[in-house]
Amino acid sequence: MRTLVLLALGFAFMGFAESKDEKKELVRQLELKEAKIEPRKAGGVDKPMKVTSKEELAIAVKDVDTQDAIANVVDFDKEYVLIFTWGGSGADKLTAVSEKDVVTFTLKRGLTKDLRQHSPIYALAKEATWVVAK
Repeated sequence: MRTLVLLALGFAFMGFAESKDEKKELVRQLELKEAKIEPRKAGGVDKPMKVTSKEELAIAVKDVDTQDAIANVVDFDKEYVLIFTWGGSGADKLTAVSEKDVVTFTLKRGLTKDLRQHSPIYALAKEATWVVAK
């Protein structure tokens, strides 16, 4: 009898562990140290470039090495890419928080007076929507 109870608990735990592992990640920041993204004249942190295919990636990103680096870590059948560009303090931080199928991006302005170009790149699940908090 104890054996059956232990087996049942073991299977229940395995089911819990599998469901936790299967939880899909909605957003992830791509850590591409050598990425070369050209600053845009229009746009800003509240209007990122949305890239949904390798063809769009070739238009959005001019540097071939950066295109390849992004294409190697993104599955465009399941994800799309948001490329943010803006100029600001070197201490500016853009964070992403997901809740249900919505990803909220929040920019925290830095207090340093140096001017830096920022171009973080995020991959989002196809079903995810996004907003930039004001």
